[in-house]
Amino acid sequence: KLLATGAKLLIGPRGTGKTHLMRYTYAQALLSKSTPLVLYSSYNRYLHLEPLLKKTPDAIKRFHSWVLARILLSVFDYLHDLSSDGQFLKDLDLIYDEDKLRKLVSLLERGSGVELYESYGQLITVDHVIRAVRSLTARFKRSRAVLLLDDAALSLSDQYLVAFFEIF
Repeated sequence: KLLATGAKLLIGPRGTGKTHLMRYTYAQALLSKSTPLVLYSSYNRYLHLEPLLKKTPDAIKRFHSWVLARILLSVFDYLHDLSSDGQFLKDLDLIYDEDKLRKLVSLLERGSGVELYESYGQLITVDHVIRAVRSLTARFKRSRAVLLLDDAALSLSDQYLVAFFEIF
């Protein structure tokens, strides 16, 4: 059902297999060319960004960049899992720089990275994510894509929850 069209929300107590189901779906889809392209992204470290809500006036914008960067990193994870090169993405746009994305995510999760966020992170848009996913679906001849967003939604603080669903 996770591969079907439309939004799905998995709800259940900790330890009931929600993450396992998503990761299993990802792994199975990776092996089958008849399924949609599936990207898996985890937001289990969002708690590290919560202190920003009290420290910085642009916490929501940083969270927004962090969410988008995590999705873009799932694109690179997909490529790595297929032992494929991501240079074609960097040729499309310099925003698709895996090293910068990983550094940005890491720094934001530590409550730092102001300079990298200002020079790079705040430039990441939903359009960049859409373009990367469409490039991937075309490259691997998949009809559509499915994004599995783990540890998101109801576990987020109210302010981040609104920002997350705006992206969604």
